[in-house]
Amino acid sequence: MNVRNFLKCEVCGSITLVRTQLGWLEQHPIRVYCGRCGILLSGTVFQNPTEGTFRFEFSNSQVIESTRPDYYIEASGELLTEKLQPYIGPDDVPYITPPFFNSFFAMGHENYLQFAGKTGEFLHRCKKDWPKVRRVLELWLSGRFEFLKEEIGRYLSEKEFPLNNELEYLRGVHQLYLLFFHNVIPNDFFDAVTPFLFNEIHQILENNPDGLRKLVQEFGGQGLLHRYEENIFALLNEFVSKFQYLIPIFGLQFSQESSLPLMRTKGITTASFEDLKQLYLDFYEVAGDAVSLIVAYNNLKYRRDFQVMAGRRKDIQTLSHFDGKSKGTRCGLVDGTEAFDTLVFPYLDTKLRNAIGHHSYNYDGVNQIIVYYPSGNEVVSDRNEISLLTFTEKCWHLFESINNLAELIYQTRKIHLVSIGYTSNVDPSAFRSKTNTKTGRNEPCPCGSGKQFKKCCGSTK
Repeated sequence: MNVRNFLKCEVCGSITLVRTQLGWLEQHPIRVYCGRCGILLSGTVFQNPTEGTFRFEFSNSQVIESTRPDYYIEASGELLTEKLQPYIGPDDVPYITPPFFNSFFAMGHENYLQFAGKTGEFLHRCKKDWPKVRRVLELWLSGRFEFLKEEIGRYLSEKEFPLNNELEYLRGVHQLYLLFFHNVIPNDFFDAVTPFLFNEIHQILENNPDGLRKLVQEFGGQGLLHRYEENIFALLNEFVSKFQYLIPIFGLQFSQESSLPLMRTKGITTASFEDLKQLYLDFYEVAGDAVSLIVAYNNLKYRRDFQVMAGRRKDIQTLSHFDGKSKGTRCGLVDGTEAFDTLVFPYLDTKLRNAIGHHSYNYDGVNQIIVYYPSGNEVVSDRNEISLLTFTEKCWHLFESINNLAELIYQTRKIHLVSIGYTSNVDPSAFRSKTNTKTGRNEPCPCGSGKQFKKCCGSTK
């Protein structure tokens, strides 16, 4: 079902026909721009899918009776749409198959059902469960374990998560985090990222256990891992509050491969650039802070000392030198040439971040185009351009990178806690001193797959 609204701009008086898809979302934003004067006609749709009722709220415009419009656009809270265009149809505005149907056809029925199911479940969890998960994260970060045990115990089995020491609290917090974000974490996180980390760290442990011990003592003992966690958990709260802006981009990963080139020409009506620019900056800042851990692991893997850099720059010979550089410089050195770079590469776009951070950009909301100048000088030689769709995708990829970093931080913190004497039932032989030889690999894998740990992430095959 779709509903037509004729919006009369309060500035220039031009009329825009907004044809909105009504689906299964209870509420979603609408962001369209007036084609004549360029102001934002911001709106919200409220729906009760069970009762079949709905209402619209718009700002900067008046909803008027049906008439011949000047501009035409489709709006959807779920799917990509065509961009704003001049209206060239007949005066009576006959029924036309909405172009956002192309997005539906690109997914196919089965993929669309999967997309709708995962999105709906995550929105439900955001509404009902996020306050509870957030307080677990807050208690963990503040070290209030006397309250944390009871909160985690509401959701996890005491047999699998005994919560009898700090390492067990860490495992419990990690499990709740994965369970909450499970529906929006890409499938390859469990198929590729988690096994990659286990295999790489296992190899480092076998080849250079003393080097790994020094790395985890540096980052764990100095409080860096705790700081990274604080930044990431605060960012996840922002992501939850802005997920509705990103739903059509989340849906893009359910599109069939053959349709993706066509989808790149579409637009979105759930967000404007202003809705998302701060989220992008925050993603970049948090990831840019934690890349030191990525570089430390690369140094350990390739040069057997987490402090020794690759030597590509004379002024950056050690990790301490690296940490002393600007975030842009540091992110630029994580360029995909070494294994752990893949956790964030190629999604740390320093040029775009600098332009946004220094307000060196212009946004054309009518055509959904962002023009930006990385150097801060608005000259032709420094001009870059991306679509709002591409920018929104960049936000989503940074969210995925943050999840990758969170997993690396978790594994490092787990090793650090084991190295200072804490014990767990999860594969204790892997990251414990030689005097501790007990194994226990039969409990469910903490990645949330439902498989036994030894057959999932704990496998050394």
